[in-house]
Amino acid sequence: MSKQVSWGILSTANIGIKHVIPAILEAPQCRILAVASRNPAQARAVADRFGIEKSYGSYEELLADPAIDAIYAAARGAGRVWR
Repeated sequence: MSKQVSWGILSTANIGIKHVIPAILEAPQCRILAVASRNPAQARAVADRFGIEKSYGSYEELLADPAIDAIYAAARGAGRVWR
């Protein structure tokens, strides 16, 4: 059996909540380890709603988490280069 991919979700935008998070949770080789928002309370609320272990109050915190294998960037302007 292959390793489960640990996802991080950048942003609590509707596309993530309505489509991306549910789809990843249905994939047997995937799990969502963390969600991040600029609003820590909103990140925690989304994490609690979907049973996600970690929540972060900044995108940088999620990006620095060494346990994250893949990231879905639902944030507006996510196509920009992160520095």
